[in-house]
Amino acid sequence: MGGKGALRSIFTRVLAGGQAPDGESEAGRIGSRGLTWHLRARDRGGFTLSELLVVVGVIGILAGAGVPYFIVYWQNATLQAGAQELQTIVNRGRQLAISDNCNVTVTQASNTAQISLGANCPLPSYCASLPCNWLGPGSDPSGNIQLANAVQVTAGTVAFNYLGAGSTTGSFTVTHPPTGNTQTVTVASSGRVTIP
Repeated sequence: MGGKGALRSIFTRVLAGGQAPDGESEAGRIGSRGLTWHLRARDRGGFTLSELLVVVGVIGILAGAGVPYFIVYWQNATLQAGAQELQTIVNRGRQLAISDNCNVTVTQASNTAQISLGANCPLPSYCASLPCNWLGPGSDPSGNIQLANAVQVTAGTVAFNYLGAGSTTGSFTVTHPPTGNTQTVTVASSGRVTIP
């Protein structure tokens, strides 16, 4: 036997306590120190310092290249979430108009919205008289609904009739203050609330 196959069989026999074909011990032929050191080095499953530094360096480069994209994604997601939150509030006002069979107005200023029940709405227990601000999930005791995503919205008012159609239509511009990026929430005459 020659080459790698011979070395493999020698290592196998040494580990099993065998002898070389000519009677000399395998350890004596290879050199007991070299074989012992080689086997000990192979038994250790760790990584060298240079290998670890290369891995840390590659991770650092990937993280450095990915952070700007993540920040832009996060800013756009914050803006989108603010626009969707406003869309939900306006749709809530429309749903109230349909379910209560009355006129409802949604007023927006800065980052606060109010849903106002019209004079033809059923009088809720928390209102002394109509019109009054709607109180429900997400509103404070005054009827203010705070937008949670630190966005600013242009002031405006939209109104819905008892069919849910927009009797006063318009659009709101949602702005992400740190970047100045904007998105528009539009209310059509059909009452449909969209984010183009």
